Amino acid sequence: MKLNLVGKIIWQIGSGDDTRPYDDICLKFGIAIDGNSLLQVKKGNFIILRRGKKKILAVGEVIKEYDYSDLLSDVHGWDLQHYIGVQWYIPEKPIEFSRTPLAQEPLTRAYSNEVITRISNEDFVLHSGEQKNLSDLKIPKKNTIEDVSQALIDYGVRIQDAENISRTIERIIKLAKWYIENDYKTLEYEIRTFLIVPLIVSLGWSEQKIKVEYNNIDIAVFNKPFKGNYKESPQIIIETKRFHDGLYYAFEAAKHYAARYRDCNLLVSTNGYRFRLYEKTGDDFIESGYLNLFDMREHHYLNDNIYGAVNCLIRMSNF
Repeated sequence: MKLNLVGKIIWQIGSGDDTRPYDDICLKFGIAIDGNSLLQVKKGNFIILRRGKKKILAVGEVIKEYDYSDLLSDVHGWDLQHYIGVQWYIPEKPIEFSRTPLAQEPLTRAYSNEVITRISNEDFVLHSGEQKNLSDLKIPKKNTIEDVSQALIDYGVRIQDAENISRTIERIIKLAKWYIENDYKTLEYEIRTFLIVPLIVSLGWSEQKIKVEYNNIDIAVFNKPFKGNYKESPQIIIETKRFHDGLYYAFEAAKHYAARYRDCNLLVSTNGYRFRLYEKTGDDFIESGYLNLFDMREHHYLNDNIYGAVNCLIRMSNF
């Protein structure tokens, strides 16, 4: 089908970057999201969902004006709580430009004749897919440090170990926030050294079972002390990124390394305070857990099948 854009106000909005894409969330929930108010976008307007300055992923008609949801507080680390409802249409063929006619701003009007003409000439398919309403979801319970400690004790972790984990998390939060405020370009090896390894040690893994930079893997965790056998299979593979990087490619890298090690059942991608867990299911790894130390929840904001803080800590632990 063709889209009739004659006389329509047309906007364009970003969908993250290659390391933190969130177009799937926009399409799944029938929304466009932004970190700032979308009050100027009105019902009946059209909006372009872009990636970068060359690629159009979808075009939609606004069907619900500005709203706000705490469920969008942590979209791959971004706070994007402002949203509008959109009926999306997907191009039958990818729309990509050789030049860069799309704007870089998160949200702006689309005036380019090149862009509007291209959209008008393309065929689109109405997106139905797996549309869900944000209003059908409940905000997951926030876990305090005390909640986490008690849950670990209830799981069977020794009281002194649970207390140590809690103290370690508190230290990591303070240090990560200091880095973000004072040294946002902190390097990966510093994040590994001062944020990630201390957490792994507190979770019951001795230093003798942790190998940093193992066969190109950032951090490998073994079920027994490592004694120089570089063919040994790690139990956990951890890939790290800097604070401003997304975790998408970290998972892809970890998955690539895991293909060499049959006994590896858990992949973790992290920037030092956000952790995404992927567990082996058959021959593939499926995202199973998400932990943000700055905002610990009982499960993922937008998917209650992805468990939260406590289960992530338990799954990463050696208890």
